[in-house]
Amino acid sequence: MEILVRVKDRVDPDGDRIKTSRLFQRGDVITVQPDGHPWSPRELTNPHWRILVVLDMTVKDKQSLVGHSIREDPDAPIFRRRGTKIDLDHVILLGPVRDALDDDTRTLRKIPVVLVNVRTVIKAKPAEIPPAVIG
Repeated sequence: MEILVRVKDRVDPDGDRIKTSRLFQRGDVITVQPDGHPWSPRELTNPHWRILVVLDMTVKDKQSLVGHSIREDPDAPIFRRRGTKIDLDHVILLGPVRDALDDDTRTLRKIPVVLVNVRTVIKAKPAEIPPAVIG
């Protein structure tokens, strides 16, 4: 599978914390595609995104990465695009993978990641913050 992931946090230009919480953040998966997917030039060159090629990914792993965050109150607005993310700071991603993640020139168009288990780097995001608390 090939994963388009955001590597830099995104913030609302007006500093609105609620709007920022709805934007993709570092480690958020934008999409997961099959091997050999024809990525657009923007996806291949955007300095805020990287494409990770993961060989051992299951359909269940894919679903956990692109699913929305779960809410207890079905009428409450969603404050987060994803319920999980890839922990890009995990020790398993050190070395050449980390160098490629941090390389704004995008020397590597796709970063091969060999993981014993992709679930090692999938991390649940913290509970959602109600708007009254964000205030």
